Amino acid sequence: MPKKYELVYFDGRGRGENSRLLFTVAGVSFTDTRVTVEDWPKLKPETPQGTLPYLVIDGKLKLGQSLAIARYLAREFKLYGEDKLQMAFVDELLEISVDLGAQYEKAFFAQDEAQKLTLADLAIYNITESSGLESIGDYSFLKANRDKIEQVDSIAKYLNTRPITPF
Repeated sequence: MPKKYELVYFDGRGRGENSRLLFTVAGVSFTDTRVTVEDWPKLKPETPQGTLPYLVIDGKLKLGQSLAIARYLAREFKLYGEDKLQMAFVDELLEISVDLGAQYEKAFFAQDEAQKLTLADLAIYNITESSGLESIGDYSFLKANRDKIEQVDSIAKYLNTRPITPF
């Protein structure tokens, strides 16, 4: 008899999305229970370690911590690699995603707008701005990126005093 799974997480992607993607690619049905911010305080005492997400297996066992859940599911669904070396490379890439996620969270919750910019934001701005691409047309992402970068006070000041160069 197949296991029954319920993934409990906020109504957003965040730390629960890797598990949702694993269920989807494996073709395994699961209950996707989404918690509202308003309901979170009532639910928190019932969660493992007081955090989300958690996975309920067969209606009784609760497994917490997003990466423990994702690793468990990947092993269950044969999506974790075929040998220990492949599994180590999966872990390596997973840890890289954790590092990137930590930087994203730091920028997302920063109070200072300048701290919300990443190297990727600046690099995209640099290549579109320095290439002379004045009309970005329907590329709303590029336009939003350019506008955001140019509105940062320190960047605006730099752009106004930067020497004019051929490249």
